[in-house]
Amino acid sequence: MASKTLTHPAGDWLINYALYSSKITHNPATGCDEWTGVTNNLGFPFVGAWSISENKHKMVLGHRIALTLKLGRAIRPGMNCNRSCHNRLCMTAEHISEGTQGEKMAKMRSDGVLIATQAGGPRGGYTHKQVNRRYVRSDEEILWIRDAEVADIATRYGYTLRKACRLRYALRHSYKWLPKWEPKPKAKSNKPK
Repeated sequence: MASKTLTHPAGDWLINYALYSSKITHNPATGCDEWTGVTNNLGFPFVGAWSISENKHKMVLGHRIALTLKLGRAIRPGMNCNRSCHNRLCMTAEHISEGTQGEKMAKMRSDGVLIATQAGGPRGGYTHKQVNRRYVRSDEEILWIRDAEVADIATRYGYTLRKACRLRYALRHSYKWLPKWEPKPKAKSNKPK
């Protein structure tokens, strides 16, 4: 069954190489060979492959297949597929390498892609809007939610007050490329104390 369509070995995977390569096109704007096929919810390439060891079909991250093809062997256990360009859709062999999670994070910090944080402090996040990622809400919508009353958010989205409050809190402390949220000064009341 698998040998008719999934004929190209890539480590432990068999892939349909003709289909795989047809989903990659060069983007002159980024200088990357980008994936045009299916992506996961974070915008990373997803490739259908047959696992030889498990004898079943699986969806695999595309850049891991690209690195396996480049290396001619499986990626070592505990190692990542690191991209020098930080483009989620990049499948360019020259832009990907085998490395550790620490190496990847250090490279992202040095390139200004990830905010460096102190130990014990809040986790970092991207300082810019991610290329090729599908965001659920627009920047304008996020800015509105940050300043809206919880009851207005709950009414607009059909959420409970608790869920609306959690959404507003999360959006106030994330999306770091947007202006930092600052509480608005409360109007002084004329009521006697």
